[in-house]
Amino acid sequence: MLPKPPYKELSTIEFDKDRLFEFYDEKDGYNKTKDDVTVTLTSTNAELTINSLDMAHAGYYYSKQISGGEILGGYLLAVTFLPTAPQITPSSQFPITDSSVTLWCSSSSRSKPDNHGLVLTSTWELNGTELNSGRFSFQGTSLVINPVLMRDKYNRYTCLTLETGHGHSGRTSEPSREFRLTPRYGPQFITIEGAKGRSTLIWGDVYGPVVCKTDCNPPCAMGWRRQGTSLISPQRTTNNQLELRDSNVPRTREVTYTCEAGVLADAGFPALTVTKNMTVEVYFPPNVTSLRYLDEADTYQPVGTSDIRIAEGFSLVLSVDVVSNPNSSVILMRNHKTVAMGTVSDNGGRYEVALKNLQCNDTGRYGVRATNFVTQIRSNVNPEMRQFGLQVSCVPRRLGSTNHGIGLAGRKDQTISVNITVIANPAPTGQWSDGVRSHSVLQNNNYTYTVRGNVQVRSVNDYRKYHVNITNGIQGALRVTFQIRPEDVPDRPVNFSVSDVGSDNVRVMWTPGFDGGNPQQFHVDIMAVGKEWVTDTLNISDEGQGVPMTHTLEGLAPSTDYIIRLNVSNKIGKGNSSEISVRTVGVPVPDRPVDFRSSEVGYDYVKVMWTSGFNGGTSQLFHVDVMSVGDEWITDMLNICDKGQGVLMKHALVGLTPSTYYIIRLNVSNKVGRGDSTEISIRTRTIEPPTPVNLTVLILAVSVTLLLFVTGILGSVVTWQRRNQQGDTTRTEVKATNTDARNVNVSGPTIGGAAKCEAAATDDDGYTLTLEIPKGGAADYESLTTDDKGYIPMSKTPKGGASNLKSLTTDDEAYIPMSEITKDKNQLYDDISPA
Repeated sequence: MLPKPPYKELSTIEFDKDRLFEFYDEKDGYNKTKDDVTVTLTSTNAELTINSLDMAHAGYYYSKQISGGEILGGYLLAVTFLPTAPQITPSSQFPITDSSVTLWCSSSSRSKPDNHGLVLTSTWELNGTELNSGRFSFQGTSLVINPVLMRDKYNRYTCLTLETGHGHSGRTSEPSREFRLTPRYGPQFITIEGAKGRSTLIWGDVYGPVVCKTDCNPPCAMGWRRQGTSLISPQRTTNNQLELRDSNVPRTREVTYTCEAGVLADAGFPALTVTKNMTVEVYFPPNVTSLRYLDEADTYQPVGTSDIRIAEGFSLVLSVDVVSNPNSSVILMRNHKTVAMGTVSDNGGRYEVALKNLQCNDTGRYGVRATNFVTQIRSNVNPEMRQFGLQVSCVPRRLGSTNHGIGLAGRKDQTISVNITVIANPAPTGQWSDGVRSHSVLQNNNYTYTVRGNVQVRSVNDYRKYHVNITNGIQGALRVTFQIRPEDVPDRPVNFSVSDVGSDNVRVMWTPGFDGGNPQQFHVDIMAVGKEWVTDTLNISDEGQGVPMTHTLEGLAPSTDYIIRLNVSNKIGKGNSSEISVRTVGVPVPDRPVDFRSSEVGYDYVKVMWTSGFNGGTSQLFHVDVMSVGDEWITDMLNICDKGQGVLMKHALVGLTPSTYYIIRLNVSNKVGRGDSTEISIRTRTIEPPTPVNLTVLILAVSVTLLLFVTGILGSVVTWQRRNQQGDTTRTEVKATNTDARNVNVSGPTIGGAAKCEAAATDDDGYTLTLEIPKGGAADYESLTTDDKGYIPMSKTPKGGASNLKSLTTDDEAYIPMSEITKDKNQLYDDISPA
């Protein structure tokens, strides 16, 4: 809107000094158009209207009076356009964290005319969201970030520009390209991958790979230390990580590895070095560092190369120091066998091993061995063994026999050896009596020696006693007497006695005497009081004069008196025998079964159950009888196997008569006899009468059935004739009914009629009898027969009652007596002629 030109004056409207319109004495309402610009005169103004405004219309519009050249007034028309797309330029592309950086948003105005007077401004966005506060400030079109943080490397910055001024805001430019800072920073943290906290390592294995990771820009220098000492020197990395592999792990309980990360010297900024520790537990095999023994003065002395000497009756006490992880077990070994275990003392890693009450035969080589988890799981790691020698001092004594005189026999002109084996340490010497030629002492092992001599029998005067005195430098001496006699029958064994008595066995013992100059053998006879003698065992070999011997007689009857005889013989003949009396221990009959009851009752069967009681110390069997009221007892089942005391057992009686009262009896027995029985009463269920049917339907059904039956008979006859002509036969299962109306199954045993451990057949009453030994019905050393009542008495065969040289027969009571071998059948036992 411009000032209106004066009336009746020549005026113009110009645009940037170019004449656009001319006016002379124009009236209101005058319109004129030129170059898409329309001028309209009003009473006070000249109004310009620009159609299709474009950049060419930008400029200075004014009205001017021609006469005098006076400019009446005008306006600057600025046509705006969006600025150019901005670009972001940082004051530093790689700022240091905690410093500040400026980002300039650079853009150009495209509005006209150039002197439009509008101001270019900017707006900033962070990750798509407009920035307005916090650590960000704005200076013109620039953004100041203070401080720079490490996370700025992940931030996306963009800026936009627009022109404002004279109450006008122009169009916004396109956004700049996203800009990311690359901050420089030292290590902020360290992570270790491949080892979680406190891990475990077997010594000798390679530890790793373990990777230490951090975050630096530029990449850090990283290194590893072990136990505080450099293992991998700090070195420049490209990816801020460094791997650890340690193939030389030290032998110590714990190893601490330290990862360190820091900036390089040429990074251009300082930063703290960051470290992280990782502790690893190391398992390693035991190492015996010290071995000492307690001497007679109660002072620990180191175990060296010389043997340890301790007096008999004292104890060997060892103190063993072991370095081990995990803790070890310490044992004392001899001849590859463990003889003592170590105990841990108050001081960790120190063990005490004691071998108490040393005897002379404990002399020898020993080894202290320490083992732990590592030696157990690694076959290539051998437990450490510290060896030493032990000498147990002892006065000479005879080996394996008492100090009785030694009998010897020989003929004239015969040289008889007089030798005695003794235990001694140090080595003994022997001083013989007159008439004995001395020989050197023979060493058998570390602690036994044979003192040797011989006697030449030249006349009857040489049949006499000789002796030797044996010493070894320790206070005390051993005197051994030898009696040389002509050859004869053996002497009677001494100290024949009972050492143990059971319900079916007896153990006896004795000490052999002089064998008469020839090998002797022993023979054991036994007799139940009131019965006959039976040979238990023949030809028991002699173990040496003065050496105690034992023998066990088995298969005896409980609560029975026996006489046991010990005989001895050699090729000359029989020596004097010895006898002792003994009574075997009693064994009770089984306890009565408990809670005997019926568990289910049907029309023709009953299921019963009970709990087994104590079997009396030997195998027990159960037997079930049944009786209909007013009738006789019938055995339903024999020899039901026992399943164990307190175990619930079950049995089914089948083939009973409906609606009948029965008494059921449960019996129990073992090889001693029968225990108390128990009974229960039951009544089988009644068969319900059939439901009435429609008479018409019944007649029709009967008619159809008869018709089918007649047709079937005719067909069966034809088929039977054809099969007979062809020689064919068919299998038929036959069932019959006995006088008690119980079903008798001919083709197979009744349900429940026989236990799983029995073979079964059927008696006249339809019940099952046992034909063979049931699996649990008799012990391996028993035989079974059937008495008149259908029960099985147990005839006894003693386990050890007969050797391979005996025979067994059966008496009238179905028991097996032990028949004695006829003496004239045994050349070594009776009819022995002198040589």
